[in-house]
Formats: sequence, structure tokens, C-alpha cells
Amino acid sequence: MSINLLTQVRCSVCSFSSTQPVIPKTNILGSSTALDTRPPGMVDSSINYPIQVCPNCGYCCDYLAQEYPQAAAAVASRTYQAQLKNPEYPELANRFLCQAIIQKQAGEFAQAGWASLQAAWVCDDANNDQAAQKSRQQAAAFLQKAIAKGKNIDREPITKEIILIDIYRRSGDFDTASRICNNALRLKSAGISIKLLEYEHQLLRQQDKGCHTIEEAFDLISVC
Repeated sequence: MSINLLTQVRCSVCSFSSTQPVIPKTNILGSSTALDTRPPGMVDSSINYPIQVCPNCGYCCDYLAQEYPQAAAAVASRTYQAQLKNPEYPELANRFLCQAIIQKQAGEFAQAGWASLQAAWVCDDANNDQAAQKSRQQAAAFLQKAIAKGKNIDREPITKEIILIDIYRRSGDFDTASRICNNALRLKSAGISIKLLEYEHQLLRQQDKGCHTIEEAFDLISVC
């Protein structure tokens, strides 16, 4: 259960003060966590997504007082403002994608990837498959850049390979997902990660684009 608290926050971009929600975060992953790390219970409600938006300038961030390099220029850009009001995406998804623009400019590619992935989850809840696909493609690109720069995106027991495989699979890019999966299967030898990889491999053979959880993988393991 999420507890939605309110607090007064001054925007680090335009100095406008506004009342914003504060949502406690948790990094605990349970068995019903999705294979792309989406926690259980995050369904169709903005109170489950920790993000704030300045009503004056449109700055989107986990916490508006947080400063990013050149954030003001990014927020004022046509690209940012167009994304903030893009009718092809749910409003909350636009906010996450705007956050990703800020994080990308700051060189924080892993964070930009997670923000884009959260946008995809919002689109899933809105049954907007096209927007979800685009958001996942962007998430994968950012996370790949983060990995190339030596950043760790693992969220135990979900490794970077499983995260990327699941994002590509859910977006319908079965070729890329299969290539990563096959390479990872050749390198992994034991433990939970190999079982999750085997489960992803099965989903890919079936060209399954649906959401699946660690629990489902464990259930399959137990009967094999």
C-alpha cells in the first residue's frame, strides 16, 4: 500500500513553490515482481509512481528541488515541451519521458532508461500499446548506453541481461531479445538467473509479448 504525502517544494528550475506528493520508495523485489523489475501492485494509479511536476515551468523530477545540469535549457526546449503535452501518450507517461530528457542531458543514462521504462508501464495500464513500445525502445537504448559506460543496472535477482531481454521481448523485438538471451545462456551456468533466462527463452520461442513475473518462472522451474 502506498502512502501519498504532500509537501511544499520549490522548483530548482524556476523557483516556483508548489504542493507536491511524496511517495516512499522501495527497492525490495518480491516473487510477483515482473521480469522487467516492475513491482507488484503498481496498476493504473499515479499515486504509485514517484514523480513531481512543476505547474509553472513543467520541470519533471522525482523531487523538484533536485538540480540537474542545464535543466532550465532542456525544460524550455521545444522537444521537452512537445513531449510534456504529447497527446499520443498518457499524461503521466509524458512526465516520465520528460524526466528522461533531463537525465539524458545530464549523462545519467541508466536513470533515463528507468524513467522511460516507467513511462512504458503507464502506457501498459492505459492499454496504449504503441506508446508502450516506443517507451520500451527508448528505455533499452538508454540502458544499453549505461552498460557500455560501465554502469550496473542489475536488480537482484534480475540481471541486466534479463532486464534487456524482457524489454526487447515486450516491445516485439524478438531478434534482439533472442540474441541477448542466447549469448547469456552460453555464459551463465547456475543459480536463479539461469532459470529466468531459460524462462525468457521459452517466452521468446512462443513470441510472447506479455508481462510475466519471477513467480511464474519459479512455478515453471518447480515442475521441470
